[in-house]
Amino acid sequence: MSVIKNSIFILMARGIQIVSSSFIIIAIARYLSVELYGDYAYIIALVSAVMALTYFGIQQVTIREIAMDRANAHLYIGSALVLRGALAAIASVAMLISMVFIKPSNLMFAGIAVAIVSESFLTFGMLFRVVFQAFEKMLYEPLITIIYCIVLSAGIAMVIYFDMGFLWLLIVTAVANAVQCAAAALIVSCRFVRPCFTIDKKIFKALLVHSSVIGLGIFFYQNLFKIDVLMLKWLGTAKEVALFQVPHNMVMQIEILPLALMAALFPVLSRLMKSDPDRVIDVYEKSFRYIFILSLILSIYLCLFSREIIGIAFGSKYSQSAASFMVVSWAVVPLSLDILLNSVLIVMNKQKYSVYYGGITLALNFLADFFLIPAYGFMAAAYVALLSYYMLFFFSLYYVAKIGFPIVLNKILSKTMLAGAIGAAGIIWLKQFSVIIALSFGVIAYFGVLSMTDVLPPDAFSVFKTTIKNFYGNKP
Repeated sequence: MSVIKNSIFILMARGIQIVSSSFIIIAIARYLSVELYGDYAYIIALVSAVMALTYFGIQQVTIREIAMDRANAHLYIGSALVLRGALAAIASVAMLISMVFIKPSNLMFAGIAVAIVSESFLTFGMLFRVVFQAFEKMLYEPLITIIYCIVLSAGIAMVIYFDMGFLWLLIVTAVANAVQCAAAALIVSCRFVRPCFTIDKKIFKALLVHSSVIGLGIFFYQNLFKIDVLMLKWLGTAKEVALFQVPHNMVMQIEILPLALMAALFPVLSRLMKSDPDRVIDVYEKSFRYIFILSLILSIYLCLFSREIIGIAFGSKYSQSAASFMVVSWAVVPLSLDILLNSVLIVMNKQKYSVYYGGITLALNFLADFFLIPAYGFMAAAYVALLSYYMLFFFSLYYVAKIGFPIVLNKILSKTMLAGAIGAAGIIWLKQFSVIIALSFGVIAYFGVLSMTDVLPPDAFSVFKTTIKNFYGNKP
């Protein structure tokens, strides 16, 4: 199956996930008070920050190894499951011990305990699903996503309809993650490979060594996305957590799209790196160009229509979030490009760099929050988060260029920014007369200027597709 078909299946799955998750986020935010939503967001951030230890880079390394050695897939997935199980146990114990110092209320403690179980099911489900990517059979992704979304949506609807309260929102999420994990495990065992838990010491050691470097970087990354929520809860209030997290969560949901693209490309890049390294650079350069172009126009629209989006989606009680949304909307660009850049570093086995700059960025974010949040609240968190994400991007770009990949940005930045400025200026002027006309003009002007300046030539995407098809056509 070609990467184009895999991309379609992944995009279907992620499209379903984005739509479903967006409605669920909106429903929960509207159902809970602003303060309770802040507590809800804090529990999710706290547990996922600690449980990020379980990711440990295992998924990326497993995909890479299976893609290059499918004959031993059963050994790789078995070793990965054992390693993840051990890490999940360590993280769970660490999370429970930390409760002694946090001293949460009974309700918060129960919520944290449920969230630990939920996150454990999620992390194992994600590990089973990497087999689909490694075998490039992404047909099953939309199926599992639909099952998950139906179960979760039905559960959330039931909680809201019967007014079952805060804790049950976390319980139904845990149930949905358990169903998703079971479905993925069943499909992998029946359709692909049965995991072998008789550990091959050589494979297990290689998995541990390679994933530990990636894992530390992922741990820093995951916590960078959570640190502002945790700091707001510590130095601010639950309400400020909510006012920051509502728009920040929307940006994180959007990042599912570039993640979907890289999920389809990653195994291809891994094999190309072994068989045709020059084509890796070609695919990278085209991917960078298109991700930058699409993410920039998306940031422009989110920023300029932030008040309308917050008002329609979340209601007047979150009106203050529009200001932070205008700031964090610009994070779509660096986060989307960093997903590509980080994947390239992993493919090139240079993931150690992400540990360096991930740790530095997280530390600087913490210090900035510590000094600024007490004075400026959730808006400080928004600006600090945005600056942190741009730091990640520029660090990643520097190291990818250092290993020999083209910068790309220097070829398209000025013309793309010109197109964005023209589109944004038109939107701002036309908005006072008609929102519909403003919406339409922005897209037309942006892509029109890009076409006229040859940043986006008429055959742009067909060239990218041809590159991938040629790879598959030339495979033995």
